[in-house]
Amino acid sequence: MPPAELRYSVRVTLRLSLVIPVYNEEHYIGACLEAVTRQIRLPDEVIVVDNGSTDASRSVIDGFVGRLQMTVLSESRQGAMYARDAGFDAATGEVIGRIDADTLLDPHWCERVEQYIESDPELDAIAGSQFFYELPWKRLQERQRTAALDTYMNTEPSVTDALSGNNMAIRKTAWEKAKPHLVGRADLHEDMDLSMALKKSSALLWYAPRVFADVSARRFRSSRKELLQYGRTMMDTAVAHDDQELVNALKKNKYAIGLNFAILWAIEQNYDPDKDRIVPFFLRKDKKERVSPVAIP
Repeated sequence: MPPAELRYSVRVTLRLSLVIPVYNEEHYIGACLEAVTRQIRLPDEVIVVDNGSTDASRSVIDGFVGRLQMTVLSESRQGAMYARDAGFDAATGEVIGRIDADTLLDPHWCERVEQYIESDPELDAIAGSQFFYELPWKRLQERQRTAALDTYMNTEPSVTDALSGNNMAIRKTAWEKAKPHLVGRADLHEDMDLSMALKKSSALLWYAPRVFADVSARRFRSSRKELLQYGRTMMDTAVAHDDQELVNALKKNKYAIGLNFAILWAIEQNYDPDKDRIVPFFLRKDKKERVSPVAIP
């Protein structure tokens, strides 16, 4: 891999910003940023938005300041939505990438985002593919990941209507057009809010499997109550946007969605990623719950 200074000089015309909201992510943000440094085509700027962290997140982030073209912002209003908005508004690139602090980008992520965006001037945003890590049986997971990645690399993009904040990219112009259509409530599903705002602004969204990232399954370590509340934000967001078609679709698929959540929740509640084995919940003395990224009033 060429040195960073050479990779920065090999630029096409597109300027790419990468936004990463962070709240108490000292155990994950280092690996996330390390993956960013390994990009074949580095982002032109990385905007990390500290959403009021009280742990050592900021110290870990500061260790990357000299390794990336990075800006660190502070957002005092609690909620991923506020951190995202602050980062998007501050971004200077024509395209804004958005990932979570536990996202591990494929080395070709920025390169492929740029290729897709430049291939179609009508394309407004990209939803990438993802594979969960921190699930049981690492060897099996690695085989499944390899198979999934092979499938993704051989799958052409398709039109979609949904973005996920742990792996997405959006034109700055599309963001500006979508902003007036955002409901903008912290108790809603911020990814769905953005997706539906883009829909109202007639944006073109692609699902691009080759824009690949690994994401942690730790979100299913939330308490059952918090996970159910998080799931309900999907319906609340559809209702807030007065999208009856989506409301009906969510009602139709609520049992399938609930079953998928329940299975992953049961696995994560009884899985110790450090030991890579199932340890019954009641026997785990070091149990740590996932803090929900949605502010529930």
